[in-house]
Amino acid sequence: MHFPPRCSLVRPPSPQRGLTPSLSPSLSPSLSPTPTLALTPDEVAEFKAIVERTVALYEKDFESGFVAESPAKLRRLPQYYAALGGDGPFPPVRCNAPWVSVVLEADGAVRPCFFHPAVGNIRHAPLADLVTRNLRAFRSTLDVNSDPTCGRCVCSLNAGWRRSPWTS
Repeated sequence: MHFPPRCSLVRPPSPQRGLTPSLSPSLSPSLSPTPTLALTPDEVAEFKAIVERTVALYEKDFESGFVAESPAKLRRLPQYYAALGGDGPFPPVRCNAPWVSVVLEADGAVRPCFFHPAVGNIRHAPLADLVTRNLRAFRSTLDVNSDPTCGRCVCSLNAGWRRSPWTS
């Protein structure tokens, strides 16, 4: 499978933006489709076939847990790219990333996950305060099933504790 280059992922520093490289505008969080990252219908079909071949070829590795992700989760990827191109709905999301993770950006921004806006910045408030106040407030109003950002998310993290982190 060969995919042509889609976009420049990182813009170099510039005097207007400062010395920090930044994501290209097409990768900024947005609710509108990003055509430069979308696959054509033929590429989606090819991707789907590759996923199915992979699932069949490594069936025992999926069953044993050697491959961490499930075949169902891999099958979400071509469905996601088909939806990005306007061919069907986005796959359903089962995600708890905002409840089990914190994303700390290089500029100090604190996000509940990679795709939602920052809830604060450690340059202006301690991380503990941002987590206990701002992140808690964000979580209390988030409905993954109806949130437009979550509905278009490809991540779908659904993590659980293998053992409680506060026990030995």
